[in-house]
Amino acid sequence: MKPDLTAQIARSNDEEVERAKEAATQPSTIDTIGDTVTQLDSLDQIVELGGVVLNGLRITGDCIAAVCDAIPSFD
Repeated sequence: MKPDLTAQIARSNDEEVERAKEAATQPSTIDTIGDTVTQLDSLDQIVELGGVVLNGLRITGDCIAAVCDAIPSFD
């Protein structure tokens, strides 16, 4: 093999290695989609927890109202 051809192949290989290193540091599309799904799932859990808290507060309010109605002196 000619020396100049060997040098050209080596340079080309070096360039490809650098491109591969740069591509490896970037998040893939699948990783990005996975992160988005995780965030949406977390948001769904937060909304669901908020609903549970609101239901608990409503039930607590109903209980307090029932106690107040049961004791005439609180009216």
